[in-house]
Amino acid sequence: MNIKSKILVLFCLSVLFLSLTNRPIHVFMAGDSTMANKLFYKSVTDSFTGEVTYEKFLERGWGQLLPEYFTDHVIIRNFAQNGRSTRTFISEGWWNKLISEVQKGDYVVIQFGHNDGAKNKPDRYTSPEDYRTNLIRFVDEVKAKGAIPIICTSVMRRKFDAEGKLVDTHGVYPEICREVARLKNVSLMDMQKQTIEWLEQQGPVKSKQYFHKIPAGVSKLYPKGLDDNTHFNEKGARIVAGFFVQGLKEQQITPLVKELLENQQPYVSQVWSPDLGNGKYKNPVIYADYSDPDVCRVGNDYYMVSSSFANTPGLPILHSNDLVNWTIVGHAIQNLTPSERYDKMEHGNGVWAPSIRFHDNQFYIYFGDPDEGIYMTKAKNIKGPWTPLCLVKKGKGLIDPCPLWDEDGRAYVVHGFAGSRAGMKSVLGIFEMTPDGIQALTESRLIFDGHPNNPTVEGPKFYKRNNYYYILAPAGGVKPGWQLALRSKNIYGPYESKIVLSQGKTEINGPHQGAWIDTPDGKENWFIHFQDKYAYGRVVWLEPLQWINDWPVIGEDKDGDGCGNPVLTWGKPNVGKIYPTATPVESDEFNSSVLGLQWQWQANSNPLCYRLDSESGNLRLFAWQPDENGKNLWDAPNLLLQKFPAPNFKATTKLAFSPSKIGESAGLVVMGQDYAALRIDSTQNGLYIKQIVCKEASKGSKELVMDSVLLKNNLPVYFRVEVRETQEKNREEILQPQANCQFSYSLDGKKYVTLGKTFLAKEGLWIGAKVGIFCKRPRVSNDAGYVDVDWFRVEPAK
Repeated sequence: MNIKSKILVLFCLSVLFLSLTNRPIHVFMAGDSTMANKLFYKSVTDSFTGEVTYEKFLERGWGQLLPEYFTDHVIIRNFAQNGRSTRTFISEGWWNKLISEVQKGDYVVIQFGHNDGAKNKPDRYTSPEDYRTNLIRFVDEVKAKGAIPIICTSVMRRKFDAEGKLVDTHGVYPEICREVARLKNVSLMDMQKQTIEWLEQQGPVKSKQYFHKIPAGVSKLYPKGLDDNTHFNEKGARIVAGFFVQGLKEQQITPLVKELLENQQPYVSQVWSPDLGNGKYKNPVIYADYSDPDVCRVGNDYYMVSSSFANTPGLPILHSNDLVNWTIVGHAIQNLTPSERYDKMEHGNGVWAPSIRFHDNQFYIYFGDPDEGIYMTKAKNIKGPWTPLCLVKKGKGLIDPCPLWDEDGRAYVVHGFAGSRAGMKSVLGIFEMTPDGIQALTESRLIFDGHPNNPTVEGPKFYKRNNYYYILAPAGGVKPGWQLALRSKNIYGPYESKIVLSQGKTEINGPHQGAWIDTPDGKENWFIHFQDKYAYGRVVWLEPLQWINDWPVIGEDKDGDGCGNPVLTWGKPNVGKIYPTATPVESDEFNSSVLGLQWQWQANSNPLCYRLDSESGNLRLFAWQPDENGKNLWDAPNLLLQKFPAPNFKATTKLAFSPSKIGESAGLVVMGQDYAALRIDSTQNGLYIKQIVCKEASKGSKELVMDSVLLKNNLPVYFRVEVRETQEKNREEILQPQANCQFSYSLDGKKYVTLGKTFLAKEGLWIGAKVGIFCKRPRVSNDAGYVDVDWFRVEPAK
């Protein structure tokens, strides 16, 4: 290895180390079964037939429910184990495993006592003296790591005396916890005291509902029933986790309290909010490119997924309580596989038209990769962790899948076909899969042919209602199309069809591909779909839906023909409560240790390309080269981008560029098949601010410099782009929205100077135009310059 190669390796390792140290707050849990994570299912083997079945396991530890209370910036690492005392937690190596992962600034929650005091179980019993010694050891080793210990007393068992008072079963152990906390000056959560007050208030009868109790004959796991007064069910564990959270607030453990979901104020966009504040909403409910949306309801919560193609993180997940106010809550995919393919640019490929369902207490997301087949990932919590992608059915051109679990337990998937890969389109197919949703059992059977009246039928969504199987699917093409409803009393058809939503005389072209959902009380029905707005992408609309004669009628049906038209404004869904205004996040101060959920890379993310410094509050992008043989930014994976958020807005960012080599550049970009940027170039003659345009970038065109100015020093600069919508007729004499972009810069953040001419943004491949930041170099070298991004703000255009 030559010297340059060694330097490059050392540099990459150092950058990787720095990026890995910018991590969320980690909370480690050390304890026993009352705290531990539990399985959701357990196997049961029939003693006569040997048949193995799986039964729901309802016991939960309170640590298992703790993640529900926090944002994504808190990671719960639950090491608690069933039946362990402080002694066995150490002797079996669990403590060493935990402490080896602890880093400075982490928290370690310690709760033992149930098993330490079990004199009748010598395999786990720990004397009070040794218990005290072990607690002190835990605290000292946590502090030595620069982390923060929190001691918890044991939760109470549900054991009442004749007068309705709880009988103590823990002896001196809780008091030892209190003593050690005082001695070592660490936080104490008195879970014993909290649970005594709670259980005595509930009383001997009502308190039963919070514990792991199973009547006889209900579960094969416990044929004679179970009367457990130590361990909680999910309802009880959630309440006990809440006691811990209350303790955090009372003791003002600020870093964790700041990350409680209850303390998060919903982000409200300054440029587009659909909630009119008078009981009505305006469409689109999301003025951003969330293509091919699907929605499911779980209780009072709605969850949406959309296509992400080759951008990462992929499979964005949004949440709402009223179908109008939406926020981004996560992504189901961090990077796409295979990495050797998606580490490079794959415009338009990847994740197509996902569907989301909640089945058997788990979230399932299915999507089609047009070159690979139909994939699935699942999670018990909407925020993950999501399982690795499972290839349910392999095949080119299989797209737009949606599952349905029937009443008899059998599972099916309806899907479309991509003509570019399958050699055919405008038909829909159904195959049966295993009940666990992980593998196809049959070949696809064609159940609907859209030729010739419903060409390009695609994006099907699968439902069952009143003994009918329904498939809601768009046809006619993305921009000029309509929405079909298919129904049959046999899952494989034949299916009747009817157009139930179309543009009609409105200006809302091609209401396309979406989801039927209802309100929690089942009294109202709604439909989410998208509209293609060219450079602005595929924006999300909400329509009222009525069932008439077992057919859905979507939108407003003024003439009563059973086919509705899109609405511009309407009364908000009656979900029984008024929720605060909220929108997807746009602006970012880069004060966190993780990237905001609004950001996506053009390809798989590379940890060497960036680091976040939450202390200084900036994002550092390192200069990186485009793909091998790349011609322009169309071929650059390391563009950090977000969706256009409104018809009119301005995006401003504060940058400090520190180049390492001639030819490096950094700046603000509006990205699409045509793109434009305002950037700082490192040249032999110094630093220049340049406004560049690249027409037909997807065809490898060269960038053109439209205007430039010498930057006399390397102080921070402010780059801005203002986007304004106009309407122009296209070749088909149809009004088309145009996104007019004007770049400007400032040296003081007050006075902005226009540079270059107005640029007309253009959509990407299946996606809208995006705006974001970049730092690039022309080729690989042994070091890289960087740009520090202080903030990125989206505000109303003047």
